[in-house]
Amino acid sequence: MQGGPSTAIILDDPHQWRRVNLRLLISATIAFNRLVAPPALLRHLCAVLLAAAGSQLAVAPHRVHLRQYHDYIRTLSPTGGSGRISLKPSRTGVYGLATSRGTRAYQEDTTSVSCVSLPPAVLRASYLASSSATLRDVASKWSPSTPAEQEVAGQLAWFACFDGHGGQPVSQFLCKELHAIFEDVQEDMVTDTVQYTRSLGGYFRRFNGGLLERWVRKEELKPVRAGAGHPRATMARAAAATRPTGDAKGPAVDAAERTKAEEAERQRAKEREREREAERSKPKTFADLVNSAKAGPAPSATQGTVGSGSGTVSAVEASAAGQTAGSRSKEEADNAPPQLSQQPALIHSAESRGEVPLAGPIEGAQGARSSQDSSASPSSLDSQPNSHPASSPPSAASEARAGLTSLTQRIPPPETLAESTLTLSERLTLAWLHTDRLIHSDPQLDVGGSTASVVLLHSLDTPTQPFYSSSSLFLTTAHIGDTRMLLASVSDGTAIPLTNYHHPDDRSESERLRKMGAGMITDSFGEARWMGALANTRSFGDSKFKKVGVTSEPEIISQLVRGDDYAFVVAFSDGIGGVMSDQEVVDLCRDARHPHDAAHRVLRFAEELGAQDNGTVLVVPLRGWGRMGGQDSTKQRREFRRSKVDLYRDSRT
Repeated sequence: MQGGPSTAIILDDPHQWRRVNLRLLISATIAFNRLVAPPALLRHLCAVLLAAAGSQLAVAPHRVHLRQYHDYIRTLSPTGGSGRISLKPSRTGVYGLATSRGTRAYQEDTTSVSCVSLPPAVLRASYLASSSATLRDVASKWSPSTPAEQEVAGQLAWFACFDGHGGQPVSQFLCKELHAIFEDVQEDMVTDTVQYTRSLGGYFRRFNGGLLERWVRKEELKPVRAGAGHPRATMARAAAATRPTGDAKGPAVDAAERTKAEEAERQRAKEREREREAERSKPKTFADLVNSAKAGPAPSATQGTVGSGSGTVSAVEASAAGQTAGSRSKEEADNAPPQLSQQPALIHSAESRGEVPLAGPIEGAQGARSSQDSSASPSSLDSQPNSHPASSPPSAASEARAGLTSLTQRIPPPETLAESTLTLSERLTLAWLHTDRLIHSDPQLDVGGSTASVVLLHSLDTPTQPFYSSSSLFLTTAHIGDTRMLLASVSDGTAIPLTNYHHPDDRSESERLRKMGAGMITDSFGEARWMGALANTRSFGDSKFKKVGVTSEPEIISQLVRGDDYAFVVAFSDGIGGVMSDQEVVDLCRDARHPHDAAHRVLRFAEELGAQDNGTVLVVPLRGWGRMGGQDSTKQRREFRRSKVDLYRDSRT
């Protein structure tokens, strides 16, 4: 566009690029948008077009490929044309977003809004497999016929809210990659993903896949022994194997045999001690390996080359401090951890034991220390391309796609399911479990965790309509943690929860974790923590707590709704939900003219109440926007709470 506003509408033209006079476009745009947009969202677009009268708009052909996410939604007009509706955040966009860091040093909340695509046939098969007779009836009549309809019929609007803890990396990774992983997961990834989850041990030792169980090849699953690898369990098994059993003559044994058994036990004890020393001296992560390399070479340590260049990095010392290289015995030298050049062998051996290989960092470090930088110091390893995707956006998607191949062994599903496809709930579960595995495999991501609340909106109208003007809408939520999503009723303004709080004292979560014993600890203020540390019993990351039942399996709720019966969906983090009730959030959005105004109303009231945590509010309008009935039942309560707040006094320590 030349000399006009930043807003642009792109139309499909099968012939060639042409220029269209904006004056001629205004009437067609207004007629088109009256069919697909509510009046409140239409006024601004018309005003922008009228203000730019006389400008010229370049119209270019556009084609959308399925299975590829976008930051816009495509729509069809009754005359056969199409247009794009941007999903980028703005004051005049089709949804509202408000965020605040609160009093925290960092903003760990993130949001993700995009349009993901699945083949219409896959979505239809998923709906027909539902237990809801109403949904099956609607799905049987929903059948896009023309190629243009099929291109837009598979679009799902993706709105997500993430609340990180322990740092920013995990929530930022989910913001950039989770929707892409949702599109990319396949049926042949299920069995290996379930096997990895079982290898976490503890709570997951007998995990069979949950919603994914029908896709698992049971014969491919390897048993996970309870307590395997624990030094105490290993010593107990060794002692039991060498304990004299006696014979018919009585429990006593010959003195020579007893002496021989004791000697064998001492030898085994020495071997176990050497194994433990070797294990402790090995670097557990790539960061440990880099730190040990920075410490400098041993007095006479062997130099190991890294990459294909001439530069070398010293091998990690294996003996204790104070020992010289010349005094080390052959046994101690054998116990030394592998050098950088031996890391591929270490990775392969870890894979054979069922452990998680390092995804990417080893290769990245080797490639960076090539012949073009042979004289670089060890400290330069910190600046090599080994950062998490959030800090290097151009390579984030490629790294995540590479993880699908490098981490997961492709095992065909059972033959009885050869012609079947993943349902929407199964795809969400697989994407969540696989994303959690990707986080565990990256040392720079596996430093904390994050909650996640995602809502997918799919129009079942014919022709397909945008989510905010769809009369028949299939709504799916996938949720872990304590972020919150609500659906607002048009009839009386009731707040309908779409998610539950995954806290240790929640009834469903306490039932799920009962077999782990007394893991819930309540402090003197009544706040419950699982294992004394975590407020959430479901989350991404938090690898140290997976064995005790912290899972990334999402709680999925699906329902077919009439767009005219509901005004909006609102999502918010615990920084908002911790100081406000569900009904207060919905009532604050009641009379807002635009979703942007509604989101900022909620955030502003939370700040007035003294909210200190990161706060995020995401408001998604539906067809019933602006027509909410009933009374503002929490108005007097909000005014009373506001009058009793003294931020200066309450903030004193």
